[in-house]
Amino acid sequence: MLVPDPGFLTYAPCAILAGAKPVSVQLREKEDFRMLPEEVEKRITPKTKCLILNSPANPTGSVMLRKDLEALADVALNHELFVVSDEVYEKMVYDGSEHFSIASIPGMGERTVTVNSFSKAYAMAGWRVGYAVAPKLLMDNMAKIQQNMVANAPAVAQKAALAALTGPQDCVREMVSQYDSRRRYLVKRLNEIEGISCRTPKGAFYVFANIKLLRKSSKEVAETFLTEGKVVTVPVTTFGKYGEGYLRLCYATPMEKLEKGIDRIEKTANKILR
Repeated sequence: MLVPDPGFLTYAPCAILAGAKPVSVQLREKEDFRMLPEEVEKRITPKTKCLILNSPANPTGSVMLRKDLEALADVALNHELFVVSDEVYEKMVYDGSEHFSIASIPGMGERTVTVNSFSKAYAMAGWRVGYAVAPKLLMDNMAKIQQNMVANAPAVAQKAALAALTGPQDCVREMVSQYDSRRRYLVKRLNEIEGISCRTPKGAFYVFANIKLLRKSSKEVAETFLTEGKVVTVPVTTFGKYGEGYLRLCYATPMEKLEKGIDRIEKTANKILR
């Protein structure tokens, strides 16, 4: 199973639990951490069965381009690969970016499992309600596993999810607008700190900060920010072997907390460089 690296931390373990060998596809900053078709192609062997996509992405905030997804669809069709497309951040895109699902490409609906959730768009992370769309044959077999691993979602969570899905969507647009303001603020402040740089993410609610010039490992920098600055960041080695040199910061929190947190990060980063 081909998995994005850096990528969401459960992809590789889930592959292992299913009896598969996870193979990392490196995502690079210079390509805005997009999964490129040529990088996927050169990792395919006769044993390759599946490709995991995540756009908009956690932890990078990257959004796949339509042309990339169309090329990846060609790769999947040519090599008869299944695709698991994680689209839980689909409503959180910025700067005119477009969310495009690979399952909508002709021929891909029959070999794509689209994974989605109410957690992000409707701020229902604690309710644990998600869903998948897949070909019937796959769905029938998914149900055999699911019914023995997970009981029913609570009735109250199902009713809340139905209300979220069928109700007015203004709240989603308002939330995304607030995220956009926080995103731009956080990127600007990070790029003003010596030793830190940060590309502007196009989706989700994370920024992916390059801290290589601080001359410490990601884990060491994250621990210093926590112990001295009292700010929690995530070393991206948690998300794969190619995450060294980066930290993930989340802006799904009020602006006043972001302002306080980035002030502390700046002060602590200056101490590290001294």
